[in-house]
Amino acid sequence: MVLRVLIVEDAPQYRQRLQELLCGSLSGYEVVAVGSRDEALTALALQRPDLVILDLAIPLGPGGETAEVAHGEAVLKAVKETGPYVGVIIISGHGDLVREYLKEKGADDFFTKDQPQAWEQEKLHSQIERLIGHVVCRSAAMQQVRAGLAALPEAMAVCTLSGPLGSGKEYLCSVVHRCSRRALRGFQSLSLHTLISGRGIAELIGARGERPQRGLLEDEPGCVYLHGFEHAGQLSPTEQECLADVLQGATDGRLRYRPLESPQWETADTLLVVGTTAPLEHLGAEGQLVPRLHGALKAAPILTLPPPEGRIEDVAELLNCWRRVAAQGQRKSVRRLGPGVVEAVELIVSTGDLPDGWDAIRRMVESGVRQSADETLSVADLLAGSPETLPALPERYSLTRVRGGVVEQRRATELDLAIALSEAWPLVMRARCDEPLPVVYELVTSGETRPVGDERLGRLLHLLAARPGNVVELARAKRDLGMAPAAQIKRFILKCRELLDDTDVQDRRSRFIASHYSEAYSFSTETDFLVVCELPATD
Repeated sequence: MVLRVLIVEDAPQYRQRLQELLCGSLSGYEVVAVGSRDEALTALALQRPDLVILDLAIPLGPGGETAEVAHGEAVLKAVKETGPYVGVIIISGHGDLVREYLKEKGADDFFTKDQPQAWEQEKLHSQIERLIGHVVCRSAAMQQVRAGLAALPEAMAVCTLSGPLGSGKEYLCSVVHRCSRRALRGFQSLSLHTLISGRGIAELIGARGERPQRGLLEDEPGCVYLHGFEHAGQLSPTEQECLADVLQGATDGRLRYRPLESPQWETADTLLVVGTTAPLEHLGAEGQLVPRLHGALKAAPILTLPPPEGRIEDVAELLNCWRRVAAQGQRKSVRRLGPGVVEAVELIVSTGDLPDGWDAIRRMVESGVRQSADETLSVADLLAGSPETLPALPERYSLTRVRGGVVEQRRATELDLAIALSEAWPLVMRARCDEPLPVVYELVTSGETRPVGDERLGRLLHLLAARPGNVVELARAKRDLGMAPAAQIKRFILKCRELLDDTDVQDRRSRFIASHYSEAYSFSTETDFLVVCELPATD
């Protein structure tokens, strides 16, 4: 199972754009692109795609000049004859005129390629994710999962997914189902806890005798995700043996099971995926499972998902996926992530303090999209709606903010800093605590980052900027600033103005630093700025 997508488009510019859209997403797609009917039919036979993106009007063969709708229809017919479960998205410029006709022929969705708005709204991305999902795999850990998916046998009837709570096991299970020959039949999620607290294993395999019960497998859903298997030890030994029968009896891609109190074996063309937060060796070592059940689990293909903190590199793509889904569901046009959003979520994820794992981040995105008032999902919107998700972080910074003449000074965490830095500032100063005075070591102004090489200038900048609007007599501070008693403060002030990219230096006037009398100066509150001072580490 490799999330293989076949693109059939004769126009080179659209074919390239589609390839870039899918290959650039790092969502685990393997893309094959062709431009004619004959090439498409060959690719169908050789590649066995999970999804076909099909231009309706295509030529007969490579280099053909005449593009005809009949050739596209022939490809659509071949797709549905060889794999009715394979999704097809029709891309064309015919608009709504042929949609109902093509739905009857088996098309699953439509994309009007000559409408710029459709591309801007990421509609095609959303359609692809709805039909076959995605497996974001920029991280090394998920690349291993991706390789494991590719190795799964097509006729598989049993599989195990292991990983901590919230690592995405159920979603990955749904992707496996959507890309299987069973995709047209339903996906069922069943908690093992439900079996333990309810009617037991009969809810899965059914029962005969005096108290007959119809089991889930008798309805032959396409996939059953049986999660919470770390609690399987709470099932009775008899029920565990029944589960072992199901897992061990799979043959030719079909499950084999026997309902309770029935002498007769039944089969089901269903994929059974077992989900557990506990590694299988732990279940066996602790003696929770009967040997046959533990052996059956170990014999099945196993995929192990990493915790969120092991997938930091995947954060940006996952956020964009969830943003698209949330925006579509809420019918809002939130088309991009704002500055600092990815960095803030990477910080949250890296703490490892997410009881619900990725589910918590997904809820944050849904809430943030709901909060957003424009096309950008900002850090403030993202964090405001889900305060319960935010981990407790130490206050490692002191912030001095001047906005619209209002001065605010407070301590801040990494997340507070991410919110502050996501705002637009004409000037940002980064400082570190030092003795006898903090030192500004870097500033950002006019979009340029500039190091402050002279610590005397760094101390002078912080001394003024940390007291915005207040007159500071610098003659008394020369020793702490590292200046000689006879040093001319005005010379240092001019150098500070140059660092601040002040266009009026030659006129001895500044947007930031005001002169009062003798060697007394103040930092203006008329221009917005932010000072970030790193506090000393504490035990």
